[in-house]
Amino acid sequence: MAEAASDSEGQRSGVPPVIRSLRVAGDEFQLTRVLAAVLSEDGRACRSFLQLVLSAAASDESIGRHARSVRLPPDIACNAEYVLGRRGRGRVRRQSADLGRADLFFSGGGMRLVCELKLDAPYGKDQLQRYLESGHYVIAIVRSPGPVRSTVAESSRWLGEVSWGSIRDGLSRLPVRPAVEFEWQSLLRVMDTDGDFDPRPPTRTTERDLQLAEVATSEAVQRLGSRRMSADLRKLIRGFVITVSKRRRGAAALVSGGTNGDVFFTVTVSESSGPTPKVEIRWHPMPISPPFAGQRAMHALLTDDGFRAHKVRSGRYFSEAVTLRDAPGEGSIEEKIAEWLLDRMAAVVHVGLLNWDAENLKLGV
Repeated sequence: MAEAASDSEGQRSGVPPVIRSLRVAGDEFQLTRVLAAVLSEDGRACRSFLQLVLSAAASDESIGRHARSVRLPPDIACNAEYVLGRRGRGRVRRQSADLGRADLFFSGGGMRLVCELKLDAPYGKDQLQRYLESGHYVIAIVRSPGPVRSTVAESSRWLGEVSWGSIRDGLSRLPVRPAVEFEWQSLLRVMDTDGDFDPRPPTRTTERDLQLAEVATSEAVQRLGSRRMSADLRKLIRGFVITVSKRRRGAAALVSGGTNGDVFFTVTVSESSGPTPKVEIRWHPMPISPPFAGQRAMHALLTDDGFRAHKVRSGRYFSEAVTLRDAPGEGSIEEKIAEWLLDRMAAVVHVGLLNWDAENLKLGV
């Protein structure tokens, strides 16, 4: 009944259920592909999109003159995920052949322009600086413009940041082909509902995210504690406390224990309303610094088994992520996620890290 009601509501609002179900809120890669598909097949829409973005950038008091200086040729091509290379010849060019992938790359009549699209994700390390090294104009569409590095701001090729809100009305007026007009307008309405054009990212946590995080994590911990292991390790695992909370995107289950309530695992579940929920597990080593040789060897084994090592200000952690379509096993979503979490937790036990923590907790380290 709930699904039927949702479909009826979508039809009344003029949004096809297919568009609503396929759009993943906050997904920049998906948005990039849709924009490229719409703009690459229609020269008028492509040029109008650039005029819209550049007009918004021209209103910036500090660097608006850069956007006003760009002259658009009559014919412009648009490509998605375009690989950028350093401008130059010979050895200089070969030193850094790949400067990253531009979300949208516009070219024509000697004009080259990179357009970066941002919804939820931050810029990558030196991303804007690398794009500028390609020798092309660079502009970004973001939720809310903010300060950038001085080396970026001072470049004559940096055209600035434009907010989605400032171009939202203009997007609905783009002269797209009649064959895609209805789908384009429907997508914009879905993005309005999802808050993709808002100045700040909305909290994208559903009750389903919270339920899956709690149920699957509890099941995995319970099954892990029933396996054969040392008494100290079994005591540690059976004493684990699971606390579920909302995150900006998804729900997190913290698995803590020991005398100090240390967090050992963090399980994050997101996008469970779609066909392929995303799940991430993090293993947090006890903060022993510096790690001794045996611990470093166990960390290496963990990365060999699929985990990625991350260094943060408070220490380090190891993570691994999966989407439901990749998860092993059969049965319900809860069972598939629990099976994968159990396998990953068991990997930490297998290399000896959780056993090492249990022993050190016993010794009061």
